[in-house]
Parts: sequence; structure tokens; C-alpha cells
Amino acid sequence: MVESLKTFPPLDIPYEHINVNNTPMSLLTGSTRTYDLIKNMEVGPNDVFLASFPKSGTTWLLHIVYHIMHHGAPPEGAKVDESIPWIDCDPYSIPALGPQRLFKTHMPFDWLPFSKDTKYIYVARNAKDVAISFYYFIENMQRQVPGYRKENEIGIPQFIDLFHQGKVLYGSWWRHVESWYTAHTLPNVLIVTYEELQADLAGKVREISSFLDVTLEGDVVDSIVDKCTFGSMRKDKKASMAYCTNFWRKGVCGDWVNHFSEEQGAKFDKKCEEELDEGLVKRLEFKEKEGLLQSSIKLVPLGFDCTAYDEGYLAALCGGN
Repeated sequence: MVESLKTFPPLDIPYEHINVNNTPMSLLTGSTRTYDLIKNMEVGPNDVFLASFPKSGTTWLLHIVYHIMHHGAPPEGAKVDESIPWIDCDPYSIPALGPQRLFKTHMPFDWLPFSKDTKYIYVARNAKDVAISFYYFIENMQRQVPGYRKENEIGIPQFIDLFHQGKVLYGSWWRHVESWYTAHTLPNVLIVTYEELQADLAGKVREISSFLDVTLEGDVVDSIVDKCTFGSMRKDKKASMAYCTNFWRKGVCGDWVNHFSEEQGAKFDKKCEEELDEGLVKRLEFKEKEGLLQSSIKLVPLGFDCTAYDEGYLAALCGGN
């Protein structure tokens, strides 16, 4: 685990950032004081950290866990992003130890306070899909939120290369994912993937609820699945992040094929093979026959607006069940 976090001179990346331990962090997250507060916060058996590299299914995971903790019936009018604080952004508002605390974070595993009694859930996603989703997210955010301003106009091909080099906000996706996967054998750490959620959401809801020691009775699992599909969340204003409009994009696996060159795809695959555990690499591959929304490599043409349709329609369009 990292014992201390320090600020260094800015790195050579085209986004405004704060360099914490040679990782370019968003200005939205403040200073090393922010991370020191988090690193040294007191945690207990009723705490759950929900983590990811940005654009890996963070909001999806939060939504699932929030509904699980409320047995499928969260308080009327409650907003997920207000109920689960993003501690990286505002550690000063962390509530005191209590009966239940849920935290969102984009921090590497070794930057967080660790306790064997605290639970940690990490969602990972295929690096190529993360890169494309992150590009569009930053393009959207830099028009709306201070702290995401870029120095120069950056196109998708250039961003893909920057992502591969770790020269984007939050640094190396590979380093981030590996920091969490090294802990995956611990009984209080659960790793899920975006691709697994797409392929078998009901199964993952059961796995996550079991990990959290929450018993879901009757048809509660089906109810949670219905509320946590991409289409349902996109329509639910309480599911969107308050700081960003046009938050939802496609919510599919494999959209990277519409943006990557063959060479760029091969470079990403090679880096994954070299730097990640083989088991994790396989879990980040979307298994076409298992999912309702099948791989966009074969079925989602360039320019097709998946967000305009629900999963049932897309499954029928794609020849699924």
C-alpha cells in the first residue's frame, strides 16, 4: 500500500491536472490534502467502497448497489450521486462512522484506507471501450465543468494514443486496474466487469448482494435488474450525475471498433496481454452469446444511436432472444 501521497510538477499531458504520485488527477479532486484525508480516514465494517477507472461502469455499479442496499425500493426522490458521495471530490463531507456508508471513488486500490472488515467493489471494463467513452465524456465535460479544460483540440485517434501511454486524466488504465486486481483474492474485495454486467445482470446482482450479505427475497432481483438496465437509468433523472448534462451515451460493449484503427487495437491487446493477468483479460472480453446486447463489432453499425432504443428492441434487431 502507498504510505504517502505527494504532489509533483505537472506531467506532459494536454489536460489541466494535479500530479499526485506521478498520476495526473482531475482538478475536481483538489490537492494531496484531499487524498491524505481519504487515506487516513477511519473505516469500519459498515463501509463499502465502489471504485473504478472513469467510464468503466461507475454509475451502473452505484445504481445496482444502491438498489441492493434498499432491497429494490430506495427512498422516493433520492438521487444516487447525492446518496453515495464521491469522496475524491469532497472528503470534507464524509459522514461519521455509522450503520452504513457507501463511497464512490476513482482512486487506485493502494491509495485507499484498508481494513479487513471494510468491503470494496471494483468494476473494470475493456480498455478500448473505456478510451472511447472517456474521450466523449471529456469532450462533454470540458464544455460544462471547470477542471476539464484541454489545451489543444484533440481528436479520437490522438486521444486513443494518449490513453495507451497513460497521458490522460487518472493516468494509466493498466496500472489502475492492476492495483485492484492484485487484491482480488481478498475475501472483502470483489471485482466485476462491465462485460459481465452486460452478459448476466441478474447473476451479478445476486453475486454482489451475496458479497454485501444482503438477502433479496422473492422477485426483488428481477425488480433491481429492471431498474438498472441502461434504458431505465437513462430515463431516470435521479440516476444521472448532477454536474453533467448529456451524461448517458450508448452503454454497449464493443463500440471501440467504430473508432480504433487495426494497429491501435492490436497495440491495446498486446499491452493487456503483457501487463494484466490472463484471467482478467478474458473477463474483459464480451461473450456474444451470453449477452442481451450483443457485441457492437458485428451488430451496431457506425452512427446507430443505441440510446434511442431499449434493450428488448436491440436484442430483437440483433437476432437475440
